[in-house]
Amino acid sequence: GRAVILRNYENIFSDLAKSGVRLSALWACPYDYGGCACDACKPWILTFARLTREIHAIAVKYHPEIEMRFIGWWWSDEEYRLFAEWADREAPGWVKSLALHVPYGAFDVPDAPLPQGCERQAFVHIGYGEDTDPMDIYGEFGPVIAADRLERTLAALKAHGCTGWMAYSE
Repeated sequence: GRAVILRNYENIFSDLAKSGVRLSALWACPYDYGGCACDACKPWILTFARLTREIHAIAVKYHPEIEMRFIGWWWSDEEYRLFAEWADREAPGWVKSLALHVPYGAFDVPDAPLPQGCERQAFVHIGYGEDTDPMDIYGEFGPVIAADRLERTLAALKAHGCTGWMAYSE
């Protein structure tokens, strides 16, 4: 599977470069809980980090200025710690930013360790459709708004030193 993944990325980055597209950043997100759950892949976050480093090395061949950024959606405290330790040990300076997950019901990012030199950013779910009655995760009844929560969230992120954020919606 790993060879297929790497070959697919080689093709993607090559095709983009041939088409004149120049990438400046690669955002990696292990999406939800990821991984195959086999013993060889544990801990998953480090398997993902190593694979992403290989993918980034391919990207650099075609897009020499491309930066590596991560999205920590659903990462546990332990995964943040393991990732920061691994990056500082195995890839110092490689991670440019990490968008920390703002958990449901919270207004701020966790106080998670970051790799050295990594910008603290935030992954913000802009609407909690599962909190509506009736439940409307995919907006079938119209857009889910969260004006008060988002205003409070952005103020908390600024106070916590976040340099940026990304919005997510189902």
